[in-house]
Amino acid sequence: MDSKTYTNNEFVKITKSLIKIDDENKNLISNRDFMYNRTDYKHCVLIMRLNPAGNETDAKFDKYFHLRYIPENKISEIKHLNKIKNINKYSYSKYYKPIYEIVKTVYDTISIKWDWCNDGFEKVINENPDFNRDLEDVKLNEALRNYKEKIIEYNNESKNNDVVILLGELFYYHETNSSKLEQLYIQNEDFYNNIKCMFNKHLDSVKGNIDFVYINNGKASKLLYKSLTGEDDFATTYYMYKYNGKDVPVFFGGMLSNGVTDIFSKLRLINEIRTVVLNEQ
Repeated sequence: MDSKTYTNNEFVKITKSLIKIDDENKNLISNRDFMYNRTDYKHCVLIMRLNPAGNETDAKFDKYFHLRYIPENKISEIKHLNKIKNINKYSYSKYYKPIYEIVKTVYDTISIKWDWCNDGFEKVINENPDFNRDLEDVKLNEALRNYKEKIIEYNNESKNNDVVILLGELFYYHETNSSKLEQLYIQNEDFYNNIKCMFNKHLDSVKGNIDFVYINNGKASKLLYKSLTGEDDFATTYYMYKYNGKDVPVFFGGMLSNGVTDIFSKLRLINEIRTVVLNEQ
């Protein structure tokens, strides 16, 4: 089954209602869609971020398939992997591994897959020019070929796994400095309603079939908390959001990869998710 997405225009349209876009910054709009395979996952976790980091170069890289995080045992034996230029545009363990580990611990399983694990992946990766161009560096060519083979192997092993991790953005716009992004906010009376609209658009895509949502950014958590609850100050670490008559647990927090969330905070988060979502005491 090929991956399905909402058209990027729908997310861009909402993004343009939230931040100021003109000729000078229009090339920072993200070209990567929200991806999902189907709407009948056994277990689905949505990770919401503030926005994709980077600049115009990173926006151009959006056309490449990002692999999130591949467990080390799948790629650690590949020789010369460090020679691959811009390896982080394919996978970025520092950011994505903590997300993977939290989900793995919550469900006590390794039966996890990323949003890209689907039957159409071999076609996508084989069309990626960086994986298939004729390189003069034989060692680099070998590393890329082995890397591609390991990814296809991982995909084939993972595509039928029970738990899927989906990733969404509040703003489909590249900017590393969140303060600069904040300067672009269109702070009108519809701002928080439009934030809620962006959130709902992600839920719409999987018809609300989501076990829970984790907000992986402090500023995104503040924006969504006010948008969903109408309150400025946090009174709880999670909120049971009513979506089309269904309760969707939304957990607020900071970025799992940047050290703000220490091991004890992560353990409290895991225990809270298990209690709320899996009814474990």
